[in-house]
Amino acid sequence: MSAERFTASDGYYIERGDLRRPDGALLFNVLKTETAVALIEYGAHKALADRDMALGRWRSVEHPDFVVYRGNSVNSARIIWETSGRSVTAQRTSDGLVLVDGIGQWRHVAVEYFAAHPVAEPKPWEDAKPHEIWVLSFGDSEQYAAAYLDRAFRYPNGEKLPMGGITAGRRIWPKVTS
Repeated sequence: MSAERFTASDGYYIERGDLRRPDGALLFNVLKTETAVALIEYGAHKALADRDMALGRWRSVEHPDFVVYRGNSVNSARIIWETSGRSVTAQRTSDGLVLVDGIGQWRHVAVEYFAAHPVAEPKPWEDAKPHEIWVLSFGDSEQYAAAYLDRAFRYPNGEKLPMGGITAGRRIWPKVTS
C-alpha cells in the first residue's frame, strides 16, 4: 500500500477514489457514494475497536481520545488522553463513588468506564479454601465433585479441572453450617 493506493488481499485496489480490478479496469468511483463513505468509516471504527481489544484497553464512547486500562483491581483504572499522553488514576470506592485525579473530561471518562464495568458478584467457589470438596456445575446437566488443592479444583485423579463455564457450585465438605 502506498499513500495514493490501497490494494486489498484479492488484488482489487483503490487509487484516487477509483475502485479498480487487479488488471486495472475501472469499476467505479467509490468515494462518490454515501454507502462507500459509511463502509470506510465502519472499517476504521472496527479496526480501532479490534486494536483496543488486542491491547487490553477500553475507549470512551463520549470522549474517543481517552483510553482506559484496568488497574491492579476492578476498582482502579488508568486513564490516558491519547492526544497529549497525559494520564490520571481513578478509583471506585466500596459505596460506588468515583475518585479521579482530574476534573471535566477526566471525571466523565472515569464515571463512564466504571459504569461500563460493574463489579460482579463474587462466585462462592472463587473463595474456596484448601482441602474443601465442592460439586461444580457446568451448563444445565454436567456436575463434577472436585477438591480444592494447590490453588485449583482437581478431579479425583489429581488433574486440574478447567474453570471456564462454571454455572454453579456448592461446598459439600466440610459441611456448611448456618
